[in-house]
Amino acid sequence: WFEVRARRAQGLPGGRILEQTMGAGHEVNDAMEAKPKPPPVCPARLLLFCVNLFIGLIGSQLIPEAMDTATYATWKVVVKGITMFCVSYIM
Repeated sequence: WFEVRARRAQGLPGGRILEQTMGAGHEVNDAMEAKPKPPPVCPARLLLFCVNLFIGLIGSQLIPEAMDTATYATWKVVVKGITMFCVSYIM
């Protein structure tokens, strides 16, 4: 029954054949199917992700240039530790 609805919603062939082979009692009611909402023109989450990505990319190149040598060594250790933690969390 769900496969018939999915095939009809996607416009795939075989929806009618599946409906006929399943027999009576499994009719698909087209009126009960929900109409999907159209996607937004400009997804806010995508824009936020891209802005954060670009800020991080630019910041990662500019921040080390403004640091002293001793501060940069500490910075490398901290960034390496945070990176290993994040990679281990993903794995």
